Amino acid sequence: LGAEELAALRGRTSLTVRPPGADEPIPCRVHTISSEHDPSTLKRRVELEIEADVLRRVIGECSGGLEVELELNVPDRSGGVLVPVSFISRRYEQSFVRCSDGRDLPVTVLRDLGDRALLLLPVGTAADTTLVLP
Repeated sequence: LGAEELAALRGRTSLTVRPPGADEPIPCRVHTISSEHDPSTLKRRVELEIEADVLRRVIGECSGGLEVELELNVPDRSGGVLVPVSFISRRYEQSFVRCSDGRDLPVTVLRDLGDRALLLLPVGTAADTTLVLP
């Protein structure tokens, strides 16, 4: 976790996580966050507390630790925005997104995340711009 992610995690009173193979996210809360990070991976150990009844209902019996997926929405330092890849069109070597007013904006794809992508919109794009499918 970086500083932004750590601050976002510490500031949350309720979270949801998705255990491997689970169809639905389950509620949890932060139990402890390690003050030290692993120097080789730069990761911190985060322990979450999940109610036993909820865990049994979702994944059945388990003992010991359980690795789960936790999604934290924090601002990206690059100023990028996260959009579904279906909103991105390509012409030649350039990627575009379409605004609700019909304009196509050229974008820079910073990261491809499978079904989503982190994009950098042109400077001066209004924060309330609505994107539509091309």
